[in-house]
Amino acid sequence: MATDNLFHEYAVRFPRGIAVLLGAGKENFVAKSIVLKRAEKRPDLFFISKTNRRVILVETQGYHDIWLYPRMIASLALFCLEQRFTGKMEAAIIFL
Repeated sequence: MATDNLFHEYAVRFPRGIAVLLGAGKENFVAKSIVLKRAEKRPDLFFISKTNRRVILVETQGYHDIWLYPRMIASLALFCLEQRFTGKMEAAIIFL
């Protein structure tokens, strides 16, 4: 999707701008698109703090999707399992 690609490019180049939008405070983040499992379910973005203690899953949404929240929860769970992450997890949706 074109909006996902544009958002992803902006987030990778200017993670601080998205972090401010998310209200993430003064912590520094790097934006990564991470493949979860072999079926390649790729959520829009994971913002991972450089201290590796905090993760924010960010989804951009331009249409009604009743499965958005369950998918986000599953993505966070898979991320924690595969990355062995035990820090603080958050989720954000940017409605376009």
